[in-house]
Amino acid sequence: NLAVQLAREAGARIAGTGRGRDRAATLAGGAQQFADLDSERFEEVAGQVDVVLDTIGGEVLDRSAAVVRPGGMLVSVALPPKIRPADGRATYFAVDPNGREPAELARRVQQGRLAPPAGAVRPLAETREAFPGKQGTPARPS
Repeated sequence: NLAVQLAREAGARIAGTGRGRDRAATLAGGAQQFADLDSERFEEVAGQVDVVLDTIGGEVLDRSAAVVRPGGMLVSVALPPKIRPADGRATYFAVDPNGREPAELARRVQQGRLAPPAGAVRPLAETREAFPGKQGTPARPS
């Protein structure tokens, strides 16, 4: 969802992928096209693209190399790509949690430019109830 919003802000035409349950949120977030990974081949829905941003890895990442235009880029945040686009342009990166990227994303959320998806909002006092089945001892201050 955040990747779609960032791409839309940059003026990109967006073809999103995911499970059927993700369709509405992806399209509402700004994607012009959506391919259901359970029933469609994204290669046929999206055609050739300039950039693929992969967050899944595995077979989806391997198949993504085929849709990248010459001069385009395959970016993975999940795993280094095994199969590269025809001209070899592929990138793997990890975001430093203490770096400038998270601070920039937080700034955009505060400005209302990004809207992180939220399943539910609860008071901090209800943290334990928010994660049913999770057992543990609350942290004690040192």
